[in-house]
Amino acid sequence: DREETMEKIPSQRQLSRWSRRQRKKHHAGEFQELGFSFALRLEEPLHPTQVDAFMDAAIEMFEANALFVGGGWDAQSASGFVVADKACVTEAQRLAVLAWLRAWPGVAQVKASALRDAWHGDFDTVHWEDA
Repeated sequence: DREETMEKIPSQRQLSRWSRRQRKKHHAGEFQELGFSFALRLEEPLHPTQVDAFMDAAIEMFEANALFVGGGWDAQSASGFVVADKACVTEAQRLAVLAWLRAWPGVAQVKASALRDAWHGDFDTVHWEDA
């Protein structure tokens, strides 16, 4: 069951009991890392070579912003979770990613979550029904 395997966000009480080493190990407290989910839809399905070009350009953009993304891409949509390497994604980085995605030709809609804990809690990407 997914809920049994998900790590809960540590409570303030739990954090106060953990040593610095434990907080670092669990990416909690001052070691918390933030990321965000995104989803996009395209106006029309892309040809496989266009998907490859889009993915290559997106990878370059993520790398240029010192970010990593995991998720899924297909001919009509993409979704994923974006993180920084051992750091928090900044709001400026989040906005830069969203601006780049929205500017790509043929992108009909882009949605994103607010910055949230990248190690604990619900990791589902944003859904179109959430709007």
